[in-house]
Amino acid sequence: MSNPTTADYLAMQARLAKAGKIKIYTLTETKAGQKEIGKGGIQDEIEGWFKRLGACIAWARSRTDKPTTTELGNPDFTGSFYGKAFAFECKRKGQKPSPKQRDRLYMWKVSGAITAVVHSLAEAQAALGTTRKEP
Repeated sequence: MSNPTTADYLAMQARLAKAGKIKIYTLTETKAGQKEIGKGGIQDEIEGWFKRLGACIAWARSRTDKPTTTELGNPDFTGSFYGKAFAFECKRKGQKPSPKQRDRLYMWKVSGAITAVVHSLAEAQAALGTTRKEP
């Protein structure tokens, strides 16, 4: 059996939405005052979406709000979506990545990964080529 493509995933999402099993959301603005990390933050929303996606995604979250051995500058999320590597740095609106974070994203990009600085769940979904999520 061949590996599913992004088009296969999107078709499956459309079938589930038509059957009323999931809702389809479009791009939205970042919530006013939303935090990057912590309960209700951008990273928690993205992590929740990744967990709901299941087997089509493998990912890791680098956290600096808890004790960690992760080197500063590493992207907040790294992984593979349907076999395509990605690296995301999460920032609140108006914030920019540090020089070290920009360098790390660049290293991922030149290795062929999808890279983005994301300010919301919708931006992370768009970077991966989908604006769909489960309820």
